[in-house]
Amino acid sequence: MHSLGLRVAVQQKEKKGCVYFAVSKINDGIELLESGKLTIPSSMIVPEQLAYIRTNLLSIINKFDIEYAGLRITEGISKTFIPFRLNIEGVVQELFANSSIVNYELLTLVKLAKFLETDTDTVKDIVNGKETLEGFDEDLWSKFNKEEKEAILSSITTLIAQEVSV
Repeated sequence: MHSLGLRVAVQQKEKKGCVYFAVSKINDGIELLESGKLTIPSSMIVPEQLAYIRTNLLSIINKFDIEYAGLRITEGISKTFIPFRLNIEGVVQELFANSSIVNYELLTLVKLAKFLETDTDTVKDIVNGKETLEGFDEDLWSKFNKEEKEAILSSITTLIAQEVSV
């Protein structure tokens, strides 16, 4: 069972940014297969940027035979409203609905905490590097930035959610 976790990161008032991704699977435990980012070309116009993101994420879904996905979405109480991030998140959800993905989760801090069986403060500490995610080496975890950690958490949480629902 393979899962994809995503976290969109864009600049305020600019049509550029990136999409962080992580691919995980379950063997004897949860294993991180790959993590990285898609940098959105700023030389393209917005529709081309959205098509670029969709095409490249579809390639990742096909390459790893992704069945489950998690998208770390903007918090409803967020102080910064970035329409371009919402556009990207919408395109990602459309891709999930029209691909080989069996089920996907839209993840907020509360939902991450629920599936990880902890509280939101602990999730924030894991994302901000004050704590290490269980099963990860502390040195390795500290090398990931905040957005990469959220993509990894999204991928892992999606696998946990599937095990809970089975």
